[in-house]
Amino acid sequence: MTFSPNHAICLRFVGAAAFINFIGDFVLLEAKPSANAILGNEASARGAFEAGARLATGYPGTPATAAIEYLLAKHKSDLRVEWSVNEKVALDVALGHSWAGQRSYVALKMSGLNVALDSLLSAVASGTRGGLVVMVGDDPGVSYGMVEQDSRLFAKASAMPCVEPDGPAEAKELTFAAFGASESCGAPIMVRMTTGTANMRGSVNFEQTTRLRQKSSLPDDLEKYTKVWANSCREQHHAAMGRLAEVGALLDRFNTLQMGSERFGVIAAASSWSYLEEFLRGNLKGKLTTLKVVTANPLPEEKIAKVLESCDKVLI
Repeated sequence: MTFSPNHAICLRFVGAAAFINFIGDFVLLEAKPSANAILGNEASARGAFEAGARLATGYPGTPATAAIEYLLAKHKSDLRVEWSVNEKVALDVALGHSWAGQRSYVALKMSGLNVALDSLLSAVASGTRGGLVVMVGDDPGVSYGMVEQDSRLFAKASAMPCVEPDGPAEAKELTFAAFGASESCGAPIMVRMTTGTANMRGSVNFEQTTRLRQKSSLPDDLEKYTKVWANSCREQHHAAMGRLAEVGALLDRFNTLQMGSERFGVIAAASSWSYLEEFLRGNLKGKLTTLKVVTANPLPEEKIAKVLESCDKVLI
């Protein structure tokens, strides 16, 4: 691997092991992890902090509110954290930061995604420079009002990569990984939480960070960042589809396939996986073929095909 003088190295220490990641114009040094009990949306925010986000924006709305509240309470002096007047403004500010080369994090609920959708579609088409992660809180069952909405369908419609954690620990891990994939592939990434995973409290390892200031710069590429010419828009769409596939390949390691002795398979995601994992403890362990789906878009089609080929019946 060759390193540009405009970039630095990230050292991530886990126990005695050290992992080196190429993450942009700053160094991230992390001490020995310490376990903390926090909510899922707080864990996602913590992942953004550990990934070196320079900006976090959002608009209040359960189940996403606690992410920005956590950063305001714990890390306001480490990065810029702010509430915006609405969700579209929150995304626009973060997108501007990303296009200038800075890592940015946005937290909003499902109804807020609708408000920001115009900007989101343009962001997916044009792509990003600094990593951009959008944490969306869906509310299955409408516990907090508004609408019954599955934001994964918006990710599908816009060709936006989308991942789903199963709890707080994975929320931090996935958000951290999403920043690296976003910056590597140039695509904004959605981290989809639900009321269950956002409000679930669990043990999360904290890794302290020290960072250098990377310089901002504005790109000069009208065909990439504007929607003026028809040919440019078509090229942007094709590029977005290519970035979607790249992100899927990078994050496919989170999709866990376990082959069982019986010809019965189960495919599950997010909190459903947690219930399945608990159910399989005991006599059924090792008997069923299971696939944990983390990348909701793009789906891990090859692993899904393996489940279908090896099983007579599949529960999804």
